[in-house]
Amino acid sequence: MAVSKTTHAPVKQVIAKPEKEIFTFNNEPLANIFRLISEKYHVTIQCQEGTLTDMSFTGTFDSSKESLTDFLSTIATLNNLTMKQTNNIIYITP
Repeated sequence: MAVSKTTHAPVKQVIAKPEKEIFTFNNEPLANIFRLISEKYHVTIQCQEGTLTDMSFTGTFDSSKESLTDFLSTIATLNNLTMKQTNNIIYITP
């Protein structure tokens, strides 16, 4: 009779880092951009879509070169909007 002991190596947990992504927008309505960013980065962006009428953005967001906060702040500045962040909620106001 043979007895063998099996040992299991401890399992390392790998925490996935968000992938670096590049988004290119061509005259995209701000409401669409905010929806996309909200879904992709699991943040809540609160704004009154009525105030975003006729507002659009043409440009690129490269997450390896710019933070999400900086990107949204740039869009807000270009459109005379104000951005404020509290925890995972970003408020965009006129």
